[in-house]
Amino acid sequence: MKGGQSHLFPKVFDSSSAISIEKAKRMPALRDRKDEVIFPRRVAAELSSQESPLRRLIKKNPMIVTDLTREEERYYLQLLKEPGIDAGEAAAIAVAKTRRYPLVISDAVARRLATRVGIKCLDWLDFVNGKV
Repeated sequence: MKGGQSHLFPKVFDSSSAISIEKAKRMPALRDRKDEVIFPRRVAAELSSQESPLRRLIKKNPMIVTDLTREEERYYLQLLKEPGIDAGEAAAIAVAKTRRYPLVISDAVARRLATRVGIKCLDWLDFVNGKV
């Protein structure tokens, strides 16, 4: 896409990619592009367990947190049976799959599963550098 048009589309984040952005001190990328950021509520809960820039972002922008639909909840429960997939990853994959949004994810096992089920996976570094 030309001229940053890919920035117009929502992206689902898992906690590991968001934490990587925070640790790299690249939070302005998330704040500046918050209209593109979606955290499933289970991911947001993982990120909000202690005071941090991520917790403040979520608190100031509650619209970036989404609940699972019934369809997503059913898929989420199936994904939890997959080896090596935690609750946050399962929620992020379920939302990305059913809403057909790209997934920003770092965990290798979860990324392979997401790719296998047809989800476009993105690297957090590409997101913060504006490549996606």
